Amino acid sequence: MKKIVALFILIAVLSTVVLSWPTIRKNYFPEKEAEHMINKYYQSLINEEYKEAFDVLFLYDGENNHNENFSFETTLTKSQAKEFYMEKIAFLKDQDYTIKDYDITDVEYSDGHTFWHHLMLEVEVNGAKQKFHETAHLREEKLLIGEKEDPYAQFRNGKMKVRLEKPEEYAGF
Repeated sequence: MKKIVALFILIAVLSTVVLSWPTIRKNYFPEKEAEHMINKYYQSLINEEYKEAFDVLFLYDGENNHNENFSFETTLTKSQAKEFYMEKIAFLKDQDYTIKDYDITDVEYSDGHTFWHHLMLEVEVNGAKQKFHETAHLREEKLLIGEKEDPYAQFRNGKMKVRLEKPEEYAGF
């Protein structure tokens, strides 16, 4: 009888931990939650599952002038934003741009609890492979991709105020 009770308690505890793991990860291990979302985002882009990549992105309008403060919100509805995101992805495909691989290289902390991840991306543009450094961090439980080196990042991140034209850095391709 004692074995049955012990087994029942063990199953109950394990079930509770398994079912509540996403909440535990989000609340007590935010770096792991961010890594989970980063992996989901980049793997979705590699696998061309763009709607899944969209679902984890933090959406914002922003400004093209990096000297101005930009808004961390968007004026688009979720369906309008999703439609525009898919237009941005179509633009990337027209430019023969694909992400081939990524690697999380570091986690940087600012004040003990604010953090962001550094990544190294391998992308291919018109058949030429290049490596770019990029940052990603969580904002309001969504992934905010920092446009660090890759001029095409704006066409796959959550920034909604973007003109669909080839970046100047790639004008010669």
